[in-house]
Amino acid sequence: MTYARTRLWLGMTSVGGWVVLSLAGIIWNWGAVFQGLAEQYHELIGLAAFFGAYLLITFIPDLLGGWVLPNKYERRVPPFGQWLGKWLRASLIHASYLLLAAYLLLVVGKTLGTWAAVALMVVHMLFMTRMQYELARLIAPLFERGELKEKIGLKFPGMRFVFVDAPDPGFTGGIAGGLRRETILVPNHWQESTKGEMLDVLKARRVGAILSGSRTRGVLLAILWNALLFTLAILLSPEGVATVNGVVTTSFYFTLFSFLGILGFLPELSRRAVFEVDHWVAGKGIEKTKLQEVFSFTDKLQDDEPVRKRIVEFIFHPIPSVESRIQQLFMNKPSQGAWHVARHSLFLSWAGIGLLSRAVHCNVGRPELWVFLPCD
Repeated sequence: MTYARTRLWLGMTSVGGWVVLSLAGIIWNWGAVFQGLAEQYHELIGLAAFFGAYLLITFIPDLLGGWVLPNKYERRVPPFGQWLGKWLRASLIHASYLLLAAYLLLVVGKTLGTWAAVALMVVHMLFMTRMQYELARLIAPLFERGELKEKIGLKFPGMRFVFVDAPDPGFTGGIAGGLRRETILVPNHWQESTKGEMLDVLKARRVGAILSGSRTRGVLLAILWNALLFTLAILLSPEGVATVNGVVTTSFYFTLFSFLGILGFLPELSRRAVFEVDHWVAGKGIEKTKLQEVFSFTDKLQDDEPVRKRIVEFIFHPIPSVESRIQQLFMNKPSQGAWHVARHSLFLSWAGIGLLSRAVHCNVGRPELWVFLPCD
């Protein structure tokens, strides 16, 4: 079995495991256990126990995805001690962040009510979008290596390019910051392993994602989608988020609903956005042969799976295969998409205490990819 297919099975198992646990937690009211700790000691103790359990459960899939599989398939990976230290630091910070988010929801839900908690969750997602780069550097060892000053033949008002070093070769960077004040993050090793022209194409695609409006649609739809799912979750939770039991139950519901989003609807919009940006860049005069080189280059740094079955791609992959992108490049202009919406919604799910953001096949066990999940 290939590295890509093995990671896919691990992601399916990890995500499926959280779906089963969430469903069981709702049916058997596991939140009552943590409510008991809250009543005996303090609400923070009850929530801390919940996220401590979350941290322990994540260790096995993270170990497999972050260290065992890369070693087996001779991918670049640090010695076990270094990986464990990196994972422990990132996991503790992530769990602490979720604990703080959950406690704020609890306080607001208890004092101001359900709709105030929903409003807080939306404001939190806006904050996370604005502070995504800073959160990524808090979670994982990302090092800034300089800013690109020269233009690349396209106007990018308000944007800045930053080269970032990350230990994981699968780190793709992305687009961070508020709308119209974007920071485009480019992996530093792309400078070293690509020709100048190919790097220009990669940077132009990020600019295209912004100027075409696709990134804006992706961010806004991810926020709207998560807000809708969180609202349904909090309304179904018998105690809302006014108690520790209510917060835990809302988390379980939100996790279940988030699973539905990553199965088909949001990934389809993400794939359309990839095709849309490919066509946008080609329309600016960049040769299609150069684009094909870029598709192959970035795919090799990820799963190295240039051809996939359509059904596998439809269900599990928000970034289309190299074969699909090349075929689409020579077809009519595709309909509009929402750039990176599927994976951006997973990152933003922290605000609603979603439990799937670290469980998907592309980032399980890879802290550098927990905030900036791989993008095209």
